[in-house]
Amino acid sequence: MTAAAPELPEGLAEFVQDGRLFHRAEAAAQRVQLALYRLIAAGLPVDPDGLALAVGRDPVEVAEILAAIPASNFLTDSGGQIVGFRGLGQVPTRHHLGFAGKRLFAWCAFDCLFLPALLGGALEVASACPASGAEIRLTVTPEGVAAAGPESTVLSFVTPEAAGLRAELREVFCAKIHFFAGPEPAEAWRANHPDAAILTLDQGFELARLRNAAGFGAVL
Repeated sequence: MTAAAPELPEGLAEFVQDGRLFHRAEAAAQRVQLALYRLIAAGLPVDPDGLALAVGRDPVEVAEILAAIPASNFLTDSGGQIVGFRGLGQVPTRHHLGFAGKRLFAWCAFDCLFLPALLGGALEVASACPASGAEIRLTVTPEGVAAAGPESTVLSFVTPEAAGLRAELREVFCAKIHFFAGPEPAEAWRANHPDAAILTLDQGFELARLRNAAGFGAVL
């Protein structure tokens, strides 16, 4: 029997489904974005022409798809190649990822939960609680959180306005989405961030599932 989906705080499901977090894209753009994630996961900078080749599309069409995405959703190197996109990157952050023998990085805790389904495999996650400094380790598969240490790990979540997300994704969203070693350090942090919700890992993964269904339903 399939387990029932965990109940979510009011408004969070709508936030990840209605296009405020990430603009809803047509199937062709979804394929380009999914290919971009997977090329970044290979561990090398991504050239837009190489991305076009990977998806079998005209480079001009791919350039138009990328141009329609807010600049804050990308990280590029000095040569203009893409080294990060919407939560997955090759530039160090506090959220370390192991995937298929590559060392990668997430922009926030939520990314660690939705990326496995997009990449098609398990992620080994190493992070740290910003309130206590405690080490946090997770194994996250496309089906859910397979292991968590400590088991009491929770995460924060915020719902900024769409304009802020477009202009400064990492600053207004990613910078406030953390793993915590348990509810107590999370609530201590939340005292200074009253706009944040604190979620269990199961709730976070359910949000990740909804996010992927809304953003990549045509290609996953």
